[in-house]
Amino acid sequence: MSRQRVDSVTRQEQILDAALEIAARRGLKGLNMTEIAARVGVVPSALYRHFDGREALLDGIVDRTRRNLEANLDRAARSGGSPASRLRLLLELHLDLLRREPAIPVILLSEEVILGEGPRRDRLRETVRRYRQAVTELARQALEKVVDGRAALAAFALVGLAQATAVSALVTGEGGDAERALELWDLMAPLLFGAPAGA
Repeated sequence: MSRQRVDSVTRQEQILDAALEIAARRGLKGLNMTEIAARVGVVPSALYRHFDGREALLDGIVDRTRRNLEANLDRAARSGGSPASRLRLLLELHLDLLRREPAIPVILLSEEVILGEGPRRDRLRETVRRYRQAVTELARQALEKVVDGRAALAAFALVGLAQATAVSALVTGEGGDAERALELWDLMAPLLFGAPAGA
């Protein structure tokens, strides 16, 4: 039986999927190329065609997280609803991403990534800055009148809810807090914007 060739982009995504699955269960210390290769169904040396080692793999996870966040922003922007409803959709998308890839906070908040030095940490910080800036702009659009600091506060609340939900899921081993996060957002939205979240 012949093995079907997989294109490079698909294989890279498979490798990142496997790495995230392992890291979700055992953290970064549990990541090793041999187990990743076994999960993907290739020999370990085949991984090095796509990532030249563990450091490059971590860079790949940071880059994929950035792409996913940008895709969520784009999807919310194209949804056609009001700015307030687009913000709520963005929170739903963010929570769904963290549910699908629970290792993201484990990796991004790790000593090797956020506390490290160099380009990986800088790229992550720039990603978070740009994401928060985009959320702030969407919140600014949702405000009936501009109130100093209110849009930035809304962005902080949205990102904070998503991150707190992810950390809670890691600590408790349960993923049911996403609904609570959405309920809390729905309670906060009228205070932030003067209108219901879905308006």
